[in-house]
Amino acid sequence: MTTPRQRQFLSLQAGWMLLAIALLASAGRLTGELVFVASFVGLVVVTALTEPVHATVDWRGRLRWPQRSGRSSSPPSSLSGRSRSSSAPVTTDR
Repeated sequence: MTTPRQRQFLSLQAGWMLLAIALLASAGRLTGELVFVASFVGLVVVTALTEPVHATVDWRGRLRWPQRSGRSSSPPSSLSGRSRSSSAPVTTDR
């Protein structure tokens, strides 16, 4: 059985993801990579905003694993500013 705090967390995360998808679609930038990044940012933000101050809740400990794995992965090549192939010719000065 879920608690009101769990339902609040899930509804905020789902709302964040739907808003991110809508904004990316309206901007014409809807890709799987950007949806994943926006959803991960939402997970981190919602976790930080809904964390209880004076209590330790057991179910929140399970949120650490997705956050750690998301932070340790490298960004996709399209987001890191480097492209895999360059169409510009390479010139050398002699």
